[in-house]
Amino acid sequence: MPLGGNNALSQLKLGQPFYLIDENLSHLYARVFEALGFNITSVREAFGGRRKVKDQELIPWLGKHRQHHAVWITQDVEASKTHAKLILAHNISVLWIRSRKKQELTGLQELQLLSLVIKHVTYLVSSANAPIYLWASLSGRRPKLDKLISPLTSKKLEFNRIRIPV
Repeated sequence: MPLGGNNALSQLKLGQPFYLIDENLSHLYARVFEALGFNITSVREAFGGRRKVKDQELIPWLGKHRQHHAVWITQDVEASKTHAKLILAHNISVLWIRSRKKQELTGLQELQLLSLVIKHVTYLVSSANAPIYLWASLSGRRPKLDKLISPLTSKKLEFNRIRIPV
């Protein structure tokens, strides 16, 4: 059963997005960004330490927090296809962390990428009237942030590049 106790959920700051770090990223990232003032928790913390929480369970759970502009942060690019209808039904935004050219990102690279894009994601999500879908990646040391402009359920996804000053 998900928690609502003494973690980030009990102290949500109004007007800021609520982020959920998926299990395919380190749960420690949530602690780093929470210390920096973001509304954020990890799947591990939100679900009482449970492992292997299914996307079909966490997406509806996150959807219950949509009044806080809920954002799922995940590396599961396949979820954009396999769970598109569920994501749309629960009105959540998603930030996909992607590696380029099938090269895995190290933990340090993931943390670097998140730290470079999270302020931009916060602004975009807070100012949007509906959920948005973003893909973040690193090209060398430069972050890339792309916003989906075609429907999530489209066969061919189209994006706009969002400029991130470094």
